[in-house]
Amino acid sequence: PEHGTVAELLYRRAELAHTEPVAEFMDRAGGLTGSYAWPMIRDRENNLWVGTQNGLDRFRRSAFTTMKLPDGIHEVSASVDAEGTVWVGSETHPLLRLVPPSSWLETEIPRLTMATFYDARRDTVWAAAVDTIWSISKGMPTRASAVREDPVHAANNCVTSDSKGRVYVCTSRSEHNLLVWDGAGWNDATKASLRPKVLAVDGDDNLWVGAAAEPRLARIAQGEATTFGESQGLQKGVIR
Repeated sequence: PEHGTVAELLYRRAELAHTEPVAEFMDRAGGLTGSYAWPMIRDRENNLWVGTQNGLDRFRRSAFTTMKLPDGIHEVSASVDAEGTVWVGSETHPLLRLVPPSSWLETEIPRLTMATFYDARRDTVWAAAVDTIWSISKGMPTRASAVREDPVHAANNCVTSDSKGRVYVCTSRSEHNLLVWDGAGWNDATKASLRPKVLAVDGDDNLWVGAAAEPRLARIAQGEATTFGESQGLQKGVIR
């Protein structure tokens, strides 16, 4: 809506999102130049200008929104689906779900789900728990596959998928720590010895692996790994 009072705008927005309207307040203590706001106008770019007894303030939309996580949460991995729902896995909480501006809700996906990834091609969020890969589609979590039979050895700390629907998972195990699931079973993604920390898939379905130890960067194409180091111009440091 382009017209109406602030209260009307809040209620219309809440009605569209099927949520309760949430009012935010700002005064001089919160950064406004004064305690009395008058007049207020909105320009053609939807900036809001507020005059106070001490100055002029401009409010404009930002590409970022601050979201407060529960106290004590750590080892966080967050993904946002096409509907704007935020999914947060962590070491300390079950997978959390948030549809702004509502409160965080716990899902059935257990804690120690420290890796999530949003597959925009399929509008699916992948969540890697300790022993299970979950897919989340249209807000519904579903167990996709058990990862292995000995989940006590390590947690899954990164996950991604490619255009063919294959899902890659990296663990902190010393061996068999980079796995690929093709929808039927699990295999090693490469024979190379890598200690993955982060994964990404490029437009040609090559898998890129960042690590804390040498080789710190590798590209895997059809199971074959090409590594990169200082001799190729890569600077020192952990790739995260």
